Amino acid sequence: MIELLSLWQLQSVNVAAEQNVNSLLIAYVILSLIINRPAIILAYLSSEMLYQLSIFDPLLEWQLFAIECIMYSYVFTTLNTLKSKSACVVIFSIALYFIYDAHKYGATESYEGYQTILYKNIEYIFTCAHIIFISSFVSIGRIRNDIRNFFNSIGRVALNSDYMLFCWYNSGKTIK
Repeated sequence: MIELLSLWQLQSVNVAAEQNVNSLLIAYVILSLIINRPAIILAYLSSEMLYQLSIFDPLLEWQLFAIECIMYSYVFTTLNTLKSKSACVVIFSIALYFIYDAHKYGATESYEGYQTILYKNIEYIFTCAHIIFISSFVSIGRIRNDIRNFFNSIGRVALNSDYMLFCWYNSGKTIK
């Protein structure tokens, strides 16, 4: 029974990790189509392929994080705004920390099986960093103003329409 429970927990963790990857992939595809910067989606897909494909198995883990740092340093040079550059620095610095962590506490004889708290939560940390990076391209003020303008235009059309005045007049009679 305990083995079945542990197997179920392992499968649920794997499904949650795959769902995060799929959701981020969709967000990156939409983002790269909107802002027309293919380097962003290329860096994300390349970093995911580094950890998923078996051809990269001969590389050590710190080398994979170093490759990811190199990719996001290139993405940093293609960005225009300070907000998106600072979000890219967050991803870069997290990968830089994991280079150190994997190099120091990697699979060696003296630290076999040791994992830091940050390393145990690596998927969540990178998911949050990518969400911050994606949200750095979204202008909240612009969205708020567009929604306000949309409702203002509907209100103006509704107030100037004889049909709407007729509907409000009749609905007012039926409510009383």
